[in-house]
Amino acid sequence: MAVSAIEEASNFSFLKQPPHQPPLFSLASSAEQHYANDPNTCLLKLRQFGEAVARHLFALAGIEEDARGSKQIDRLAEVQRRDFIDRDIAGLLHLLRKEGNAAAHDFVGEQRDALAALRVGRQLAIWFPRAFGFPPGGFKPGPFVEPLDAQLQAGNIGPGNIQTLGAIGPRSPRLYS
Repeated sequence: MAVSAIEEASNFSFLKQPPHQPPLFSLASSAEQHYANDPNTCLLKLRQFGEAVARHLFALAGIEEDARGSKQIDRLAEVQRRDFIDRDIAGLLHLLRKEGNAAAHDFVGEQRDALAALRVGRQLAIWFPRAFGFPPGGFKPGPFVEPLDAQLQAGNIGPGNIQTLGAIGPRSPRLYS
């Protein structure tokens, strides 16, 4: 299967490798793709990403989903109660939950909030394999790179449109390398 330029440039591309659950990369990369043009959707996708992580934690801990409720807040309380995650990781997951809830129910979502949530999502994405030894020997995810507009990533903006780039954000290593 061919890898698109967007997938290649994703801050979450390491999630495509086993043993991660398929939705993790899909949700996180979708959030990235919506960051510039639809920050509300970015926040919703990151909330879903946090839920997928929590469900994966439930599976790793051997906790049955229906035994502890199906709400994200209940899942997080249970894995924290069992010392499966610490307060810091629970805080990151709660942040994605709250931002996603605000996006869903209050129809909010600013680009700066989406960027902050993407950084939090990436912290979780890096923590997860390190905490559970995937892959053996560790990995080097590299620095976080602010995602560019999906059109720019797809190559639809070229040198003739260089004045447009200032509206997108600071110089990105992806753009100028």
